[in-house]
Amino acid sequence: MRKRADYIKKLSTMKHNVYMGGKKIEKPWEHPQIQPGINAVATTFDFANDPKYEDLMTTISPLTGEKINRWTHLYQSREDMLKRVDALRAMCQVTGSCVGRCVGTDGLHSIGLVSYEADQKLGTKYYQRFLDYVKFFQKNDLVAAGAVTDVKGDRDLRPHQQADPDLYLRVVEKRNDGIIVNGAKNHITIAPYADELIVVPTRALTKEESDWAVAFAIPADTKGITQIAVSKAPPVKKKFESPVSSNYAFTDSFLVFDHVFVPWERVFMCGEWQFAAQLGALFGHYHRHSHCGCIAARGDTLMGATSLIAKYNGVSKKAHVKSKLCDLVAVAEIVYACGYTASMKGVKHPSGIYQPNYIYSNVGKFHSGTHVAHEMEIAQDIAGGLTITMPSEEDYFNPETQAYLQKYLKGPAEVPVEDRIRAFRLVEDLAASRYGALWMVAGIIGAGSPEAQRVAIMSGYNLEEKEKIAKKLANIEP
Repeated sequence: MRKRADYIKKLSTMKHNVYMGGKKIEKPWEHPQIQPGINAVATTFDFANDPKYEDLMTTISPLTGEKINRWTHLYQSREDMLKRVDALRAMCQVTGSCVGRCVGTDGLHSIGLVSYEADQKLGTKYYQRFLDYVKFFQKNDLVAAGAVTDVKGDRDLRPHQQADPDLYLRVVEKRNDGIIVNGAKNHITIAPYADELIVVPTRALTKEESDWAVAFAIPADTKGITQIAVSKAPPVKKKFESPVSSNYAFTDSFLVFDHVFVPWERVFMCGEWQFAAQLGALFGHYHRHSHCGCIAARGDTLMGATSLIAKYNGVSKKAHVKSKLCDLVAVAEIVYACGYTASMKGVKHPSGIYQPNYIYSNVGKFHSGTHVAHEMEIAQDIAGGLTITMPSEEDYFNPETQAYLQKYLKGPAEVPVEDRIRAFRLVEDLAASRYGALWMVAGIIGAGSPEAQRVAIMSGYNLEEKEKIAKKLANIEP
């Protein structure tokens, strides 16, 4: 297993082709707005090497028999799935939001199931190729970004109907040694500091769209890949302001694939259009299961910040404040409970890989996505106007104005003024800043919109069984 220093050292040897703010970033691992994301990912190595978290963060690989970081592991039991949720909640309480490694690993799980089924039904040879790759992935304790979402062009047209066929990533050439792909993937978190990219289709496809049915793994610095990145971190780190986003904010990339070569040993789907919908859906189910851990942790962070500022404002004992804090508790714990239930009611796939119960993983993500705005509202309401009108720390440290601010920013007598300022800055960062707004959108759209969860939930939910209950109670004959 790697350590934080090993991960960062490897990044320094890679040649990620990254542009940000109109400039080529020659050394992404040193850029001040990219480093907070690296710091968040590196937390996964810190936890895995801490004896206190050994059982939660590490396991024994069934493929190699070696001890591995849980972030490279394929679920082999319900307990594995629950430990993923618990691991995410523990680590994301430290980072305040996310650690970044789940998307790539969720993509690997979905590829594992679909490559196995494709082999069984079509006689392809993808699954063993996939297992060989996973052994490599585990041995090197790699960090993978999941590249799922295509840019899609005109949403009213299918991939093969687009004026530009590259608006969905596709195979443009098949060679003896591999394939050539063109296209773009958007919203790709941690790509500038990932070892690998796990690429899967984003939607259901038809027979005439076989060129778009492609899944593969590739080093993130492969020739022909250009990243146009945007960071959530502030450009300048200060003493009080942006306490979370200065240390753990992520970078997302617009990934362009310009005639990128992928060797066959890294290709896990190529033309099997019948399985594209299943692959996309499975990724969603796995990733929404992961969200039940990280979103619960983000709820922990927000309720902690809100409870703290209530104390520092002297209103923590008010009944309406306690009632609103209860709302925050309920969201976090319901989401976690969905992750727990999805794990415990998960099933073993014929490949040997376990999958969470998709009803509960989708309900968990749906509940969090439809409540995130209300959670923000509660934090803003309890904290009050200083969340957005707090004078700058430059003014606080200015000798001409500091005494005034120390006098008039005082709350309860036992609370130091600077502690109160820090608490306000935390609430601002989480709920009233550009970073907070970005996380609100991510809470709604990340891992699919609430409508995507509605579709997933209702696609297999047995309402007729519930109707039978109603008919029996109403004395209606079957």
